[in-house]
Amino acid sequence: MPAAEIPSNEEQRMRALKGLDILDSVPEEEFDALVNTAAIICETPISAISLVDTDRQWFKSILGLPGVTETPRECAFCAHTILGDDVLEVNDAQIDRRFLDNQLVIDNPHIRFYAGAPLVLSDGSHVGSLCVIDRQPRKLKPHQREALQYLAIAVSKALEARRASNALALSQQKLVRLVDMAPAMIHSINMEGRIITVNDRWLETLGYRRDEVLGQFSTSFLTEESKARALTDVLPQFFATGRCDKVPYQMVCKSGEIVDVLLSAVIEKDITGEFISVAVIENISSQKQAMRETNSLINAVKSQFIVSITDAAGLFIEVNDAFCALTGYSRDELHGHSHKMLQSGLTASETLTLMWQELLSGKSWRGEICYRNKVGELFWIDCLVSPLFDERNELDRYIFFSIDITERIKQNVLNQTNAERMFLATNSGGIGVFDLDLENGTVNWDGWMYRLYGLHDANDLGVYELWDEATTETVPEPRQNIGASLPLWRSYLHPLDRKRTIKELQEAINGVRDFNTEFRIIWRDGSIHYLRATAVVTKDAQGKALRMVGANWDVTELRSLSEKLAAHDELMRVTLLSITDAVVTTDSGGIITWLNGVAEKLSGWTNAEAQGLPVMQVLNIVYQESGLPIEDPIAKCVSRNESVKHRYPHVLVSRNGSRHGIEDSAAPIRNDIGKVLGVLIVLRDVTEIRLSAQKLKFSEERFNLAVLGANDGLWDRDVLNGTVYYSPRWKSMLGYEEYELENSVTVWDEHVHPQDRIWVVRNVDHCIATNGDRFSNEYRMRHKDGHYVWILDRGLILRDNQGVPVRFIGFHTDISQQKQVEKLKSEFISTVSHELRTPLTSISASLGLLEAGVFGELVPKALGLISIASKNAKRLTTLVNDILDMEKLLSGTVVFHTDEIDMVELIQQAVGMNEEYAASYGAHYHFASTLEHLAVIGDKDRLMQVMANLMSNAAKFTPSGERVEIRLLVLDKMAKIEIQDFGAGVPIEFRSRIFSEFAQADGSDTRQQGGTGLGLNISKKLVARMGGEIGFESEVGAGSTFWFTVPLSVPAGSFLS
Repeated sequence: MPAAEIPSNEEQRMRALKGLDILDSVPEEEFDALVNTAAIICETPISAISLVDTDRQWFKSILGLPGVTETPRECAFCAHTILGDDVLEVNDAQIDRRFLDNQLVIDNPHIRFYAGAPLVLSDGSHVGSLCVIDRQPRKLKPHQREALQYLAIAVSKALEARRASNALALSQQKLVRLVDMAPAMIHSINMEGRIITVNDRWLETLGYRRDEVLGQFSTSFLTEESKARALTDVLPQFFATGRCDKVPYQMVCKSGEIVDVLLSAVIEKDITGEFISVAVIENISSQKQAMRETNSLINAVKSQFIVSITDAAGLFIEVNDAFCALTGYSRDELHGHSHKMLQSGLTASETLTLMWQELLSGKSWRGEICYRNKVGELFWIDCLVSPLFDERNELDRYIFFSIDITERIKQNVLNQTNAERMFLATNSGGIGVFDLDLENGTVNWDGWMYRLYGLHDANDLGVYELWDEATTETVPEPRQNIGASLPLWRSYLHPLDRKRTIKELQEAINGVRDFNTEFRIIWRDGSIHYLRATAVVTKDAQGKALRMVGANWDVTELRSLSEKLAAHDELMRVTLLSITDAVVTTDSGGIITWLNGVAEKLSGWTNAEAQGLPVMQVLNIVYQESGLPIEDPIAKCVSRNESVKHRYPHVLVSRNGSRHGIEDSAAPIRNDIGKVLGVLIVLRDVTEIRLSAQKLKFSEERFNLAVLGANDGLWDRDVLNGTVYYSPRWKSMLGYEEYELENSVTVWDEHVHPQDRIWVVRNVDHCIATNGDRFSNEYRMRHKDGHYVWILDRGLILRDNQGVPVRFIGFHTDISQQKQVEKLKSEFISTVSHELRTPLTSISASLGLLEAGVFGELVPKALGLISIASKNAKRLTTLVNDILDMEKLLSGTVVFHTDEIDMVELIQQAVGMNEEYAASYGAHYHFASTLEHLAVIGDKDRLMQVMANLMSNAAKFTPSGERVEIRLLVLDKMAKIEIQDFGAGVPIEFRSRIFSEFAQADGSDTRQQGGTGLGLNISKKLVARMGGEIGFESEVGAGSTFWFTVPLSVPAGSFLS
């Protein structure tokens, strides 16, 4: 057994396969559905998604081989499939040298047929195949082969979508962790106003558990005043603009404490396409408190300073109200006590040493001191201390003039903390920060900015000149076009994004819009990267832009992932919306989360109405027979953690009471660890199918009864598989029991009369060649006892999309008794005709001699009577001859001598033979053809007889002096002869019976034109026996064109034979 070659890119192929992270994973419904679809379309019992590993082929999904998960690579058919780009089809493995001794061929599963389409990833790697297998040799139909290729593409896309989905889930987990680590309170709500998510800081600040918050209205955590303002003022504006910035609210903690906050929010779409609101909430309670204290302090400062006086030993002598308020002590509590009672121990010892040095030298000192108040809280003062001396110039006391700087110190600490947090956040998140000085014309980049643009690391930190290097000015005048003044940054912008991005930057500086955009840059190595940028502009009191500070971060990977996710979501959305089945999704508790359009139509509920309701309330499914509700499929599916399908017929009762017969299934929706997140329900409306099945059953019963009642025999021939069926009645017509004749194509050939077989086959071939769909023939078939029975065979031709016959079906009716009656009639007519022919011959001859004057010249009156008698004798002779021809045709005794005939020559001969007849009516024939020769198949004498009948009719009905036009045309496989007169035309009321026996337009005794009324009927039968057709077109007052067709000479052989 020759093993498949190793692909030249095997190392790359294996990296791509491992990158899918799918080997040895659990079965997944999406792949099972594709495998089932391939098996159904290709009509095979086995189908699989095979991934070719280093030394094995592993099956992600397999149908028809339970328990099989992998096979050695050396015997894998799919190892051959991945070597090419097209479908590998092995029609019979036992005669294919690559596989005839393959273990999978000679042993279980005994593969005879295999077809596999390669699974090609977007990087061109062939990682496996989608294959179908049969234990019988066969060949795919073109549409099956095409479908297998499309399904393989779908599998490849599903593999990559699965990888992208896993990566997205990981990114989402990281994002959740970052949100929980964020210092601000964050929550998201749906459009009903209910909370969907909150981060840990939100819960810590307000003191709630997560389960106490989720699903609650966000306004329920506001004070009544804030709630009223939100509903009347803030929310209408928010829904109109899609955002709000720093709206002050008061929120209520679980303990009842009030928290002051600033809320900023935007409306976004989540990954499911649903609109949600995401809000960032800043806790400003401490700032509000500080503001209130600052306001109090400002009011105090307006009336007096913060003043304290101590003696030389540092004991308090006097303090004002502001000092008491600051320290929390009353005057009595301070008087006589040392100022050290307020020391916190946090003021640097160097600061205190310098202070006392200055004071002891008699100088004033100013500095910042940290004290602790009565309740132990720290506060900072900016203090001016001056020594006071007595009249002896000895140190008497110290006076302190102070300003409370507690809040400034706290803000500095907060700013420093925030700066540290910002550094950690930007550095860990790959966020670059820039600072654009619009007055001095310089820009400062941090290390990450350089890295984002593919430049050097932190060694390149610093300020570089913002303006063009050619300028000689250190600080140039401000310029209107800021983009032209950023040569380094501008040079990295992608040409297609440069104009737009510079315009947006300029508009942000001019105050037209915020700077929040996305653009592409090109590194020096030519690679393209997507960056996201945002910035704020600070201005002076006159509105002049002074500074722009912002950030850049790389979104290349996120954009690629988003595009893939969007493509996957769109594919899933279009798939679910375009399929004809109803699709419903629920959570694990059976609450509906989504309905597609078909489900809305079937149930009578819209998607918006059904969301949030129990599935059994929306899908009212009952058993068809009993009308009792079915068992809840959600509970069964979740408890078993497997797909569920009901076995018995049931009905969906829609919201408006209409009933739909359905087939349904429910499958669990699992996450990557197998936890059931919800259920996918698929319902198929089979109402029409069930009605059609009932109608088909009734129709079949009616058909069988009709066949039995009509006493006809049914035959059915399938051309594609070469089979034929004869009903018991068909066989009994020939004297056989059902078991005595096998259902074989040769049975008909063996029993049809040899003289009839040729023209019957020709007639059917002609029907096929002219795209006809029905045929009817009368012929003889041999009975079991040797005699022949007459059969009326009526058939229907069924064709495929290309018009090729694929099936013939029809009925045989025994018309032997009818033929016997016709035979008796024909024999009677023949006998009478023969008895008339002999005396007519003598009468015609005698009248001819008299008319010619052989016995002497007759008087004019006598000659006129003799002439009339002679003409009528001839008409009677013609009638007798036509009747005899009719009898021969009906009895089947007319012998046809079929041969190849030159139709051009035959028409020319017919014109010559009938020219004298036309002249007797004052007409003449005109035949002109560009063809020198045209070979047809037929009986020359019979064709001449048809020509004579049609030409004589045309001459009789053409006005004197006019000509009769004769044309020869070539159609597809047929020659067409047209004979046109310019007479009165065929009356409309006569046209339906013009080819009937003894048909005359003027049936009166005084009609102007003679004739038996048999010529057209005989011509029709003769043309039909030669495999052609006859017809006419006529316009009253303008003439008629009669035509007939005859087969062209073609190579021997026929479709039926």
